Order: sequence, then C-alpha cells, then structure tokens
Amino acid sequence: EVFSPDGKINVRFFLSEKVSTGNQRMYPEGTPYYEVLYDKHSFLLPSRMGFDLLGTAEMKHYFKVSDIEYAEHNFVWKPCYGEKQEYPDKYREMKVMLEETLYPYRKLYVIFRTYNEGIAFRYEIPYQSGFEKVVIDKELTEFAFPKNTSVWESHGHEGKYYKVYPFEVKTDCELPLTCQTPQGVYGAIMEAGNNHYPRAYLEAPYRKEDILRISLRGEAKGERGMVTAWRVISLADEPGKLMEQNYLLYNLMNLANWRILLG
Repeated sequence: EVFSPDGKINVRFFLSEKVSTGNQRMYPEGTPYYEVLYDKHSFLLPSRMGFDLLGTAEMKHYFKVSDIEYAEHNFVWKPCYGEKQEYPDKYREMKVMLEETLYPYRKLYVIFRTYNEGIAFRYEIPYQSGFEKVVIDKELTEFAFPKNTSVWESHGHEGKYYKVYPFEVKTDCELPLTCQTPQGVYGAIMEAGNNHYPRAYLEAPYRKEDILRISLRGEAKGERGMVTAWRVISLADEPGKLMEQNYLLYNLMNLANWRILLG
C-alpha cells in the first residue's frame, strides 16, 4: 500500500487467492486488484486490473509480486500563465513488479502515485524477449464503487449530464466522470498521458453491478515495450475542490515540456 504525503489517501494493491473480493466475483489466483480509501472511507472497493491482448495470452491472472519499489517526489513549478502562480507536484510512488507464474513468465509493472489531491496509476509492459510487439485489445481496469454511490453520466461532445447509479451507466460514457459516495467523498475519474495510447470511455459491466470499466477507443499498439495512459482520480470532501485541484492533470503530463517553456 501507499499513502498520500498528508496521509489522507490510501491505495492498496493485492493479488486474488481463488476467493471473491467482496463484490461476489470469482477469478483465478494471481488476479491483480487495487482499492482506494479517502480519509479512511472507501472510494473504490477492490477493482480488477489487467489486459486482453491480440495474438497472445491475456495478462490478467496468475501473477506473483517479484518486487516493489517506493519513491517520493517533491517539486514546484511555475506556469507561463494560468490560475495559480505555482503548482505543487508532490507525491509518493509505489511500483509493483509482477511476473506470471505460468509460461511464458512475462513481466508487468503497475505504477501508483498518491498525491494530496488524488491518485494516478498506469501500466508498464517492459521489453522482453519473445514479446517484442504488444497489441492491447481490452484494458480491464475497473472502478468498483460502494453501494449507493452517485455518478454524473454524459455522452457525446457537450452532452447533458445525468445523475445515476454506476450500474445504470450506458456504454461509451465520457470522461471525466464525477462521483459522490454515500460517505460524502467526491471524486473525478480522468485520464492523462494519452500521447501514444487511445482515449477511453467508461462502460458498465455485463451484470448490473456498481462497477465501471475502461473501454478503449481502439487498439493500443507498442513495440519493445509499452506504457499506458494514466488513470487519474481527483479526490476531495467538497465538490468545489475538484475544480481547484485540476492541476493534477498538468502534473501527469510530460513535465519536461513545462520546464522547457519555463526556460
């Protein structure tokens, strides 16, 4: 697990052990999951991770944790113009290194970052012999909400917003998605770093559960390894703070570009 610098946000990662994860779903052992807590309240229940790939076996089960690396980052940058004179980029990072327990024993890394403003995570498929080309057909990242969570669904460019339960969300729901849990935790699910990765919709699962899943707008292709887009969740105890924390997305862009602009 990893906590935000102020200790208020907590991300936990684990692998399944042939048991359900509280939402009555059964998957083989070694299935990766994560969960998110805000001020000790659940924002996301255990949520599945992984991929379906084209031309080779999927990467979603039968993993073991081969190593974990932790890091901290504390930086402040000043934009040329904007809403603030300077922006904090302070986070703690946990890099979980997974390895398949069955042949061909491929490796998959999951990088989590916890900020005071929210969390972000992405996948990294390192270059490995026999796996030079990667084509992701489906990203299986899920967002499993506590019961009675509300979300604001929207479809199409400048579409109307509808307050619904997650299990009522229709396919191709737009990002960002604003959420409110019964405990009064507000969140906005977003994405960042899509330079070489398709944009995503959200879709409800086949069964009527309070679980949404990433739906890619096309195949993701890479050679000699691949890094996915960031899955980002801004978190707050008041809805207005989600707007005030919009710089979280800037922080997850390539900061080298900002530094060039700043000279």
